[in-house]
Amino acid sequence: PVSDPVDLVALLVKANEYYSAEDYENAFPAFKQVAEGGGSGAYVWLAYLYSAGLGTDMDPEQALRWFREAAALGDSYAIDQVAQITAAAEAVAARASTLANLSVEDLLALAAEKLAEGDRTFAQEAYQMAADLGSPEAWYQLGVQTEDWEPQNPKNIKALDYWQKSADLGYLKAQVRLAKSYRNGDFGTAKDMDKAIAMLIKMSDQGSVEATTELGYLYVSEDVPMDHAESFKWLKKAAEMGDVNAASWTGYYYAAGQGTDRNLEQSLFWHRQAAEGGSEFSKGQIPELEAEFAAAGGASAAPDQATKN
Repeated sequence: PVSDPVDLVALLVKANEYYSAEDYENAFPAFKQVAEGGGSGAYVWLAYLYSAGLGTDMDPEQALRWFREAAALGDSYAIDQVAQITAAAEAVAARASTLANLSVEDLLALAAEKLAEGDRTFAQEAYQMAADLGSPEAWYQLGVQTEDWEPQNPKNIKALDYWQKSADLGYLKAQVRLAKSYRNGDFGTAKDMDKAIAMLIKMSDQGSVEATTELGYLYVSEDVPMDHAESFKWLKKAAEMGDVNAASWTGYYYAAGQGTDRNLEQSLFWHRQAAEGGSEFSKGQIPELEAEFAAAGGASAAPDQATKN
């Protein structure tokens, strides 16, 4: 143990060198030894390492302890940090008090409201409380708020865990997200197309539009042998479930005679459905299809006059 003041000074210099080199594994124990030996120059550095989780586990209580030690000596940064940490703790307590007596439905509504306002911290606390009360939607949303666009980010393992909890409670959106993970081989899962397809089919049978469209797009991807007939089958089903993009694809398939027999009347029907839903692609296809249909001896039937064959 270091006890001599000269040794503390030398060790503090070494600790700063470690920190400057971003060698936090060595910087932390050095700053800790100096601080515990009474070296006030290490107080604020040790506090910061605890608060940031650098070289050690994040520990807000220890961070506050050492910031207070530095603040007592007049360190302006430490004084500011103590004020911020105290205010944050009070805010957490206030939020907990607000959330404590809310129902799951109210917690979910409040979380969505706070997300819209940009208050992710409050939203996540509300979702966590709803999840603890057994809400599968809340577990799913925690995963959504946790996931990172970078596939290898460790946070994604936690997101997958949240989705698994939600899926285990029967939440279709979470089950679809898990199936996508098996399809892509991301978020810590091994790529398994057979498992992904089986999960998606099961969820489609349970009424998931997202799973149904995912199956349709899957069969024109590079993940499985291309099969336009299978793609058409699932996208038409999704279109019948109300998905606008799937309706546009169904119209395209009927016009092209790809994956199904060519049928201009059906193509027009589905493109009109998609156009009513806002599809710009389908809006652009309709005039040419109407002209071709009329030239072939058909009539430009209104959407409700067509049949879903």
